[in-house]
Amino acid sequence: MGKGLDHYCPTVIITDDAPKADYQLEAWDTGAGPGRKPYKFTLFRNGDRVFSTETRSLAGAVKDVCGFISK
Repeated sequence: MGKGLDHYCPTVIITDDAPKADYQLEAWDTGAGPGRKPYKFTLFRNGDRVFSTETRSLAGAVKDVCGFISK
């Protein structure tokens, strides 16, 4: 996932210091299999959900998140 974020969001800085972060990302693979959209990503800002996506591929989820952040 880190390589995907670096590739699709080249201007985004990834940090584990929550007070410095603009967003918090929750990402998980439900194990449901690729035909069932197993990748679920949710972005939070100041504790509020601002974006979520469910995709069949990890790359698709990363692209969706980067597209939202880049707006």
